[in-house]
Amino acid sequence: MIDATVFSKWLRVFAERIGKPLSTETAAVYYATLADELDTAQFETAMQRIFRDHVYATWPSPKAIIETVRPTVALEGAAAWTAIQNVIRLRPGNAQPHEIEAWLLRDAGEAALATFHAIGGVRQYLTATESDFRLDRMREEFLERSEDMARLHGPDRQIEAPAMRALRAPEEAR
Repeated sequence: MIDATVFSKWLRVFAERIGKPLSTETAAVYYATLADELDTAQFETAMQRIFRDHVYATWPSPKAIIETVRPTVALEGAAAWTAIQNVIRLRPGNAQPHEIEAWLLRDAGEAALATFHAIGGVRQYLTATESDFRLDRMREEFLERSEDMARLHGPDRQIEAPAMRALRAPEEAR
């Protein structure tokens, strides 16, 4: 949640800088969109960076403001894919798929595991080899779907499939 006073300050600063104030309705939509994604410190950091770097006499989009302080979903997707590969490569040879999935949940996160399931999961991955084009295709599809899954499984939108709850159950019982 963004402090309303800080938000209003930056609206005034940008309106003065670009000579285009936002209407009350547009400002409310900006606030609602950004407050769902950023806290006050993130918002202020983003606005300082944009104030420094923004060269056009336009308002930055909410997406531009958010991406200024957060890594893009593409980078997060690539990092999640790397975590998935590391878990699978480093697994004990006799590890069962459900054990691997529990490690994936721990190391790559819920959205990445859900995305991985959507493209075939552990069994599909294990049938592909490093030189196999199927693995490249899995990676491409994973990265394409990462944005949608991040939106569904983001910190404010906890959608948890029964399989995810089942994987967590042993950990939560401890």
